[in-house]
Amino acid sequence: MDSVSERDRIVKVKIESQMKSAYIDYSMSVIVSRALPDVRDGFKPVHRRVLFGMHELGVYSNKPYKKSARIVGEVLGKYHPHGDSSVYGTMVRMAQDWSLRYPLVEGQGNFGSIDGD
Repeated sequence: MDSVSERDRIVKVKIESQMKSAYIDYSMSVIVSRALPDVRDGFKPVHRRVLFGMHELGVYSNKPYKKSARIVGEVLGKYHPHGDSSVYGTMVRMAQDWSLRYPLVEGQGNFGSIDGD
């Protein structure tokens, strides 16, 4: 390798401006890919992962209930390695008839109240 051409490829930039632009680019990609619901179906990636995990476990309306921890463990282990609280909270919200227009999960037991108790 020619050392002259290697030096020509190095661009001096201020660390502050580089960090600012890199952080903004990263945060925008996170917001667009994870935090905003998809315009096609209104789901975030965690919603899709929970529903797919339930499908893979065989959790259907005509089958017996499964424990929430089993579903959360399945989703965390295979599809969503970001922490159990986001998966559990998503599953709970999908079971609450006051959170979504059409509940997607039928919860058995305590899935919260409209008062937040």
